[in-house]
Amino acid sequence: MQKKGKEREEDQKAPKNIKSTLIMPRKMKQIRENQESIRKDIHRGHQNALKAVLFDMDNTLFDFIAVKLIACREILSYLGEYDTKFKRDPAELFRYFLRGTYGFEDHENIMDYMQERKLFTAQGYRDCCEIYDREKLQNLELYPGVRDTLEELKNLG
Repeated sequence: MQKKGKEREEDQKAPKNIKSTLIMPRKMKQIRENQESIRKDIHRGHQNALKAVLFDMDNTLFDFIAVKLIACREILSYLGEYDTKFKRDPAELFRYFLRGTYGFEDHENIMDYMQERKLFTAQGYRDCCEIYDREKLQNLELYPGVRDTLEELKNLG
């Protein structure tokens, strides 16, 4: 890259240690401009290539198993309020969701659990379903880096 006449003249007049001080800010500016240019090129390239991004949210963006276990624990806490002998093992209720009898998120799993233990009442079942949904939503936390990744994807258009 050829220096402009005035810049070359200033560099020749300045002592050697000052020359590097004068050149550094110009080089840093050029580096920043190059980085910005590369970023824009990448952005333009991705806009044409990226049409859609699909996520299976469960255990991809957040730990769904952990929040499901928390919800199961809270249901058991509710069911055991009046029975000190009640076994409170969240994994036991969680296994009902894994059976495949109903969907992984189907409240019927809670009903089966309650019926098999002779704990079922219509109101208790409704309460348990509400507890289950509330606890799952309140305890969801994105995995590290997910928010930044989603923001970058959003910025790509």
